[in-house]
Amino acid sequence: MNNKCCFLFFVKYPVAGKVKSRIAATLGEEYACGLYKCFVLDMLDKIAVTPAEIIICFDPYEESEKYQQWLGDDFKYIAQRGKTLGEKMSNSLTDAFGLGFKKAIVIGSDIPDLPVDIIEKSIFALGENDSVLGPCHDGGYYLIGFREKSFVPQAFKSISWSSDKVLDQTLSVLLSQPKGFSTFLLDKWYDIDTPGDIEILLKRNKRNRPANLRTISYILEKVQYHKDEIL
Repeated sequence: MNNKCCFLFFVKYPVAGKVKSRIAATLGEEYACGLYKCFVLDMLDKIAVTPAEIIICFDPYEESEKYQQWLGDDFKYIAQRGKTLGEKMSNSLTDAFGLGFKKAIVIGSDIPDLPVDIIEKSIFALGENDSVLGPCHDGGYYLIGFREKSFVPQAFKSISWSSDKVLDQTLSVLLSQPKGFSTFLLDKWYDIDTPGDIEILLKRNKRNRPANLRTISYILEKVQYHKDEIL
């Protein structure tokens, strides 16, 4: 029996035109694809320093072998199952608990500068709480996790996905659970969905530029910003 926690890392295969569509619409499909690759690799580096196991939850429009060729053989791979994002996340948690994990955390790939200490805090939070949630500034969330014994599938049903109501609707479900159920809220963070988010990312990291963050290097090399304003 595996008593450790796992991260369910949601990933799409990087094909131009199939990832980061809002960024691609302004900056080009090839650029958006390269940027997304950096997102994924930066996030994997951060999650890998935690004691939790990593499970790659891949979008099955490409074969699992392609993901393994891209990301390596150090991880478990399970296909996303379901029609909606909610179904896919709920099913991935069910799959993780079926593998014997007692704690499982779904995390996205659009938050390349999320601090490692926040990622680690999500694991520790499930040691004392039934669920954990990482809110985004746009009204969504970047992370959600549960203990096996307190998993709430309803948290993924009747949610207005891709809207600014996702966090509030999810919290409403979690807060309606029987007395004693606890949810730990992590620090708010920023996912990267638009060109405007990219500029905010750069400004947020202006003073303490992470030298090992592929995403930052890629942006500065590929996009012509007013660098004197953001460096």
